Amino acid sequence: MLSNLNESSRLGEIVEALKALESAMKKDMKEDFTSTPITCAYHSHEAICIGASSINPDVTVVEETQFHLNSQLQHDQVQQDQVQQDQVQQDQVQHNQVQHDQVQHDQVQHDQVQQDQVQQDQVQKEEPTSMSEATQKQTSSSPHLSLVGSRLTGAQLQQAKIFAKKHGGRIATCFNGSTTHIIVNVDENGRCTRTLKYLQGIASGRWIVDYQWIKHSLENEGQVALPVSMYEVRGDHIYSVDAPQKARLSLARGEAGLFACMNFFVMEGCTPLSKDHITNLLVMAGGKIVSNPQSCLVVCDTTPPIRRACGCRCCC
Repeated sequence: MLSNLNESSRLGEIVEALKALESAMKKDMKEDFTSTPITCAYHSHEAICIGASSINPDVTVVEETQFHLNSQLQHDQVQQDQVQQDQVQQDQVQHNQVQHDQVQHDQVQHDQVQQDQVQQDQVQKEEPTSMSEATQKQTSSSPHLSLVGSRLTGAQLQQAKIFAKKHGGRIATCFNGSTTHIIVNVDENGRCTRTLKYLQGIASGRWIVDYQWIKHSLENEGQVALPVSMYEVRGDHIYSVDAPQKARLSLARGEAGLFACMNFFVMEGCTPLSKDHITNLLVMAGGKIVSNPQSCLVVCDTTPPIRRACGCRCCC
């Protein structure tokens, strides 16, 4: 009962306040309307609006409430937009960081590739067997050019002498310690006949080149011989996998000879090569000659050589 009386009293107050407000608006009162405090209560929503200073005479109470609701919605929307904007900025920062890291990684790889290329170029420049350096060192006008022919014709030997004289060198009849080039004839596959001089060139790492190098260089109008590497022999009729080049490059790199750390005992009767020839070849290739056959790894057999299917008669 008391609760009903209170509610009725509050409703009466609301009605009286609304009537007073309507009367004031109609009479267009000159007094300062904002100075009159009015208390409004909404029973159904338990919401209270206090103070006439927040009421515009041209706006109803419902419109005023809607205005506050719209303001709150706008405020919430602004906050939501700000959160989205902050998220977008954060994503952009992360994206920029990823791109920056990728650029740095690519730069590091690029620098490493350039560094490797510089080192490779430096090694090629320092390689003593490069085409240009070999040509300058071994075909220039200097007394160090020493040629030896292997199974050349008389006319070819004569042309070799002219070539050697033109470039300040000489031609010898036998292989020796000063020999720089061994001149041979090759077939269409770049292979030559296996001879003692050919084996001496392999064992000592000398240039073994086709005779056409001399011929084409003399036909050339220039005073400089053609690059010798273009005419290097691939091998002989028995073994033709660039053995001369491999032996030459191995010696240029300072590597041990083919028979390094090996002991040999050579007996008389090793035909078709003499004992001295066999001994010299083994020593050139890094082998050691011993006088006791029990301490050696290889013994040259005294039996005559057998002609093989390939045609080789060399027992070594």
